[in-house]
Amino acid sequence: PVNYSITYPRTIELVNSGTLVIRPTFIIEGSATSLTLAMNGKSFSLPSFLNVTYEVNGENYTVKKNGANDLKSMTGDFLELMPGVNQLSISGTSLNFNLSIIYRYRYL
Repeated sequence: PVNYSITYPRTIELVNSGTLVIRPTFIIEGSATSLTLAMNGKSFSLPSFLNVTYEVNGENYTVKKNGANDLKSMTGDFLELMPGVNQLSISGTSLNFNLSIIYRYRYL
C-alpha cells in the first residue's frame, strides 16, 4: 500500500504499471468534513466524520466504517486506476486523516 497524511486538499499521482484497469481499496483513518476523492472522471464523497476508519473497497464494492458495513454513507462511484499515470484529487475541509491506497497490478 501507499500511505499519505492528508491535512489539506491536494492531488496525488498514482501509477498503475499493469495493463488492466484496477479498483483500489482506500483506507481513510481520521477526521474530515465533506471529503471527496476523484480520479479519471469518477468521484466519491463521505459524510463528515471524526476519528473513524473507512474502508472503501473497489474490488468488492463495499464500504466499511469502523469495521461495520456502511455502503449508504458513500455517494458516488468506486474509483478506477487506469494503466499508466493517474491523478487522485482529494478535496474537502477540516482534513486530518491518513490515507492508505491498496492495489495490485493486473495484466492480460
